[in-house]
Amino acid sequence: MKGRRSHCALLLNAISILEGPSKVNMLPYFSMSTKMVAAVTRRIDLVKLWRIETFRPEHLTKNDRKLGRFLGIAIVAIISVAAARLGALTYRENLATAAFYQTYFGPALNFACNGEYNEIKPNLEVQHFLERKSNSLDSCSGVEGLPLRNVTIFESSMVYLELASAIAWRLLGFNWQNLFVVAAALTSGLALASYSLLRVFFVSRLTSAALTFMFMSAAPLVAQIPHLRDFSKAPFLIGALACIGAAVLRPQRPFVILLLAIAAGVLVSIGLGFRQDLSVVLPIALLSPFLLIGSGTFRRTAGRIALIWIGFGAGYIAFRLPANLIGGAEGALPATFIPHVFILGFAEQFLQALGMSDAPYSAVRPYHDGFVFATVNLFGGASHGPPIAPASIEYDQVSGDLLRSTLSLVPYDTLLRIFYTANAIGHLPINAYIWGLPLLLLTPIFLLVRLRCFSFVILTLGILIAVLSLQYDPRHVFYMSVLGPIIIVLSASALLDIVRRVRAFGFYLPPRIELKAGSFLLSAVLLAASFAAVSQLLGGTQRKALQNLVSTYSGLEWKSIKFRTTRNRLEPEFIKVEQNEALAFALKQSNEGTSGMPRAAQTLSRVTLKLSPTDLVTVALPVEFSWKALQEPVQLRDKQFTFSTNKSGYAVESNSISGPDLSLLLASKKDGSQGLWLRVTGETLAGAFYVGILNHDKSKFAFFDRLPFGKWQFSRQFEITPDLSQFTILFGNYGGIRSAIRVDSTEMVTFPDTGCWIPNARVTADYNYAGQEANLGGFTLPEHAGLVTYYFPQTFAAALQFTGLKLDGLSSDCIVDWSVAKDFPAGTVPAELLLTDGRLEGFQRGDWATVWRDFIR
Repeated sequence: MKGRRSHCALLLNAISILEGPSKVNMLPYFSMSTKMVAAVTRRIDLVKLWRIETFRPEHLTKNDRKLGRFLGIAIVAIISVAAARLGALTYRENLATAAFYQTYFGPALNFACNGEYNEIKPNLEVQHFLERKSNSLDSCSGVEGLPLRNVTIFESSMVYLELASAIAWRLLGFNWQNLFVVAAALTSGLALASYSLLRVFFVSRLTSAALTFMFMSAAPLVAQIPHLRDFSKAPFLIGALACIGAAVLRPQRPFVILLLAIAAGVLVSIGLGFRQDLSVVLPIALLSPFLLIGSGTFRRTAGRIALIWIGFGAGYIAFRLPANLIGGAEGALPATFIPHVFILGFAEQFLQALGMSDAPYSAVRPYHDGFVFATVNLFGGASHGPPIAPASIEYDQVSGDLLRSTLSLVPYDTLLRIFYTANAIGHLPINAYIWGLPLLLLTPIFLLVRLRCFSFVILTLGILIAVLSLQYDPRHVFYMSVLGPIIIVLSASALLDIVRRVRAFGFYLPPRIELKAGSFLLSAVLLAASFAAVSQLLGGTQRKALQNLVSTYSGLEWKSIKFRTTRNRLEPEFIKVEQNEALAFALKQSNEGTSGMPRAAQTLSRVTLKLSPTDLVTVALPVEFSWKALQEPVQLRDKQFTFSTNKSGYAVESNSISGPDLSLLLASKKDGSQGLWLRVTGETLAGAFYVGILNHDKSKFAFFDRLPFGKWQFSRQFEITPDLSQFTILFGNYGGIRSAIRVDSTEMVTFPDTGCWIPNARVTADYNYAGQEANLGGFTLPEHAGLVTYYFPQTFAAALQFTGLKLDGLSSDCIVDWSVAKDFPAGTVPAELLLTDGRLEGFQRGDWATVWRDFIR
């Protein structure tokens, strides 16, 4: 009894110490937790501790199992409290930047005040609270629900998150800061889930706990905690994988397998009430039980597989009912929006984030719902008729057809982006320790010693990567840092097995192992050959599909429209049709007595440019550059530098440059050159980098452009405005992915005012988004003279209005014609194309050499 009390005292002491000074990093908690666990383990003989930590429970004595259980309880308690504290503090310290669609929390507020999950009537004080103009709400006096049920599909998709927030508000008061309890619970749940998942692959509690603390300290994970909706998927997803893994990989009794499967289904079902990403677990739960084949008799294996499926289905269905009853959207048309979301995944920003090279074609340029609505309507042939209702069954059908057509248009890029995504995930913190050569060396060992466990990891990782490749973003993949700890514990487990086998039988390979090794080697060769054959087939398919699209666009009937040119701008002339708000183009010549195009919410345009040959002589201005890395900080002494980082934000910054001094230099020039250009040459080695000019107080960019992958020469014109009295040049990476850049030269130059264009000129699309100007990208024009045709879809949605084209380094003298398609053929993918002399210059965005090079690095 005395010993038991002393153990409890140690545990309580551990928890009390965790209430010390505020730290957001988990490493201080790891240090304190190590001391607490060490205090416990000092009471246990080292040999006994080794046995407890490395032997399966069935190989231990009753007393050893008892000590192991206590050690496990102590570790779980410490992890839970430490992670909860991390979540609460991180949320409260980053409340101002926390983003989880707070404007949609009206039903949560209504539930907290009136016990009803329904939208609320507009009220100024409540509206300010939901829009974060005010962090608190005094009382429920102004919260009144609508008389009829009205819950949107988006609100119903996060019903459990809203209910958890409602409970927190009800108990602690109506303040956004009080949702720290939700952040604490989610963070604690993620820590316990990751610890459980690691224990599936390795019996050692201490090793799993240490790696859990490393995982919870990963910068992408900590940065995501305040964003509750995106963060909330992680604990449920990893917890469900831990339950499925334990049911499939651990020798369990049938009743325990059933309980684990039910728990996995429950976690997925509840997680779907926070975020729909949990659907990715369904194929894992369906396929992973097949890994049990060969573990026993046919009857026993079939029974275990059936138990997992039945238990998972029962848990999933049981906990979907409350979400559907409480938060089901009323009156909503039955659309899934799944094809819509997948089409959004083709947006350029996701390909750029992965470091895939630029190309003269784009399936979807901007990441915006309105743009997808427009392309679906164009594809469905509804450009001149009534638009397809966004939430209808018809919209799902047409968008599904568009998705299939888009996949058939760029199948090679779709395959390659999966491998680019794998490399991006492999270079996340912790994962980077095992990615590349270490993983290559470990794979044969896993296949020979831990085949079933490694197969589960490969199956799970393959499904997750395939899904995450659709919309790769740090907020979607932060939890994938758990891959590194899994490989580490799997390595430790395999090493223990090898040591025990050698001690028992000596150094030799049984015939069965030799046969297995030969089979794996042959399988690897066949797999590589299959990928090569498939990629060649998809590459040819993509080339043919893009050529067919070019032929289709060239064969359309086009109508020229009126437009006006300003400095660096090309704007259409709009008219209103039938005295309503719908916009149409004004034609250069009236057609059959009409004054404009038929009414359309979206259309396809082309701009014809004629690039004339010109001799450009650049003059470099005497501006000296020095560089420093902001996060380290590291002074880069040479004008040429190579920089690599996993951190997000601006990676490298130049010395401060005087705008007035540059203006004086321009005014003193005799050749009439008044345009000021930034010219940089270098190479993007990994990931994605952007270059921009930022004013002195870091409040405004003169420009901020993405650099292409591979070698490049970047040129961009800008003006010395009052905001740029002092400015710096910045090279920044895309949030949180491994990026590397080499800069060979940086110059401020002038071009003579001759010709209509300069090399590296760009044409991009300008929009008005919710009243704010937005540029949604475009293409860099080719380096040689010729006739260039730019095809691009447009949208005139309520929140997204097309306003014109921006011409960077391109004079209006280059514009030959602007026209719109008279009739866009239904069933044709409305992709964006840039043709030079009637043809595309490239037909793919990625290559296997880059994938392999990035993997090894």
